[in-house]
Amino acid sequence: MQKAVTSTAVIAILVLLGFFSRRWHILREGDERVLNTFVYYFAFPAFTILRFQLSSFLSYPKRVSTWKRCAFLWLEPDR
Repeated sequence: MQKAVTSTAVIAILVLLGFFSRRWHILREGDERVLNTFVYYFAFPAFTILRFQLSSFLSYPKRVSTWKRCAFLWLEPDR
């Protein structure tokens, strides 16, 4: 339960940061396109590679299919 509350709080904080950055003219119109491109091409792939590196991917039982093992990467707690 605490993990769900923490995740929700982080998302809410990020949304509020985005809202206030536009309201206080920290970000201009069109900057969201640059940020989206950065996240799509750099941050998300780096996060995915890091999760693969930190996971115990091969330690899951062999009877679990490969796609389910990949799903566990996102559910596995950070170390």
